[in-house]
Amino acid sequence: MQAKTSPPNESPSMRDITRMLAGLGGFLGRSGDGEPGVKTVWQGYTKLLHYMEAAEALNGLK
Repeated sequence: MQAKTSPPNESPSMRDITRMLAGLGGFLGRSGDGEPGVKTVWQGYTKLLHYMEAAEALNGLK
């Protein structure tokens, strides 16, 4: 089980959040890549929702 940590003092910027979601969708974030597109962000968002559903299902088994 993962140790509990306190939340960060500052919230991530909208750009950082968008890039995190895009990373789940396959965005690599290399220096020449530019900003992620809508499709990549959407794919990351969809994957995040699936992860959340799986976590809820696993919590229901306990």
